[in-house]
Amino acid sequence: MSELAQPFDMALPSFVQHLRVLEDAGLIRSEKRGRVRTCEIVADALEPAEAWIGARRSYWAERLDALQAYVERGGHPHAPPTPQEVANEVGKEDAGQSDEGS
Repeated sequence: MSELAQPFDMALPSFVQHLRVLEDAGLIRSEKRGRVRTCEIVADALEPAEAWIGARRSYWAERLDALQAYVERGGHPHAPPTPQEVANEVGKEDAGQSDEGS
């Protein structure tokens, strides 16, 4: 572990404590062979967080696109749609996702 801790500006016991937290969270796995302890990343453990972040990203991208369209219309909610909004609606209809059926 000292080799792993070397690039970080902290005492080895503090570094080991940080690794223990990561291991308890299931983000890394460690194994001791003789006097050597090796660590490996458990990449699958991050999939739930990645899915959650992806969902938030999609939500906020839609909200920010709507805000941008509103601003481009000069802040008038009943102004005609922008060319981008029209293109988005055509794309939804082509994919069978029209809001009309809701």
